Amino acid sequence: MSLRVRLALVTTAIVAFSVVLASIAVFFSMRADLLRNVDDELEHRAEALQSPSLDSGLSPAGLAEQLPGLHFGQRDYFQLVSVVGTEYRPVDQRDAVPVDSRTRAVAAGKSEAFFADTTVAGIHARVLTIPIVSGVALQIASPRDNVDRELHRLKMILLLVSLGGIVLAAAGGALVSHTTLVAVRRVTDAAERVTSTLDTSERVPEKGKDELARLAVSFNAMLAALQEAIETQKRFVADASHELLTPVTSLQTNLEVLARAP
Repeated sequence: MSLRVRLALVTTAIVAFSVVLASIAVFFSMRADLLRNVDDELEHRAEALQSPSLDSGLSPAGLAEQLPGLHFGQRDYFQLVSVVGTEYRPVDQRDAVPVDSRTRAVAAGKSEAFFADTTVAGIHARVLTIPIVSGVALQIASPRDNVDRELHRLKMILLLVSLGGIVLAAAGGALVSHTTLVAVRRVTDAAERVTSTLDTSERVPEKGKDELARLAVSFNAMLAALQEAIETQKRFVADASHELLTPVTSLQTNLEVLARAP
């Protein structure tokens, strides 16, 4: 894998990770805000049920008969739960809100009110469980389909944004790697030409003042030093040839004279 491809992949991965992380943060922040609105509404309804209009002296069954007329929407579910887990609901409500040990602990006064997500009659709901009278807990369940619908819409938007961000990150990574490695490519091309032609007069354009520009300067300095070394070698060979030419010529002449002697 080339350096250009690796650089593009690293840049894409960093930007994509940032986009995905930001999308996740936005999703959970919006989710918390939407659920907080539902929780505030459930708390408001719970405060209304704890008003003096509720006769705390009645039995759980009697209290359940008072609940339908007390500030409930048509889609809300509610029920009373005793310490032992017995459920009391209005006669016109057949669907039960799930009861667990934590709900019984609230009825017994051993645990504080809490919010939870559950399913009532096949509907995803948000449930508030609070102590209503001694030994009895009240569960108020409000469907959260509107919240789920908004979260699903937000999830699709963030998914599209993330995909678009990844595509743009890939394009940006390719552009960055191409722009960054232009100077490196010039140095590489110059080195290949010097290798093939042995022409040390080749030079790389020196642009900018960054690390890549320093690389070009260093490469040109190396070529200049190499060219100087080659020129010095040529001059040395020429001088040596000239200095050796005279004694060799004299020796050759003497040998020719000796060869003619008797």
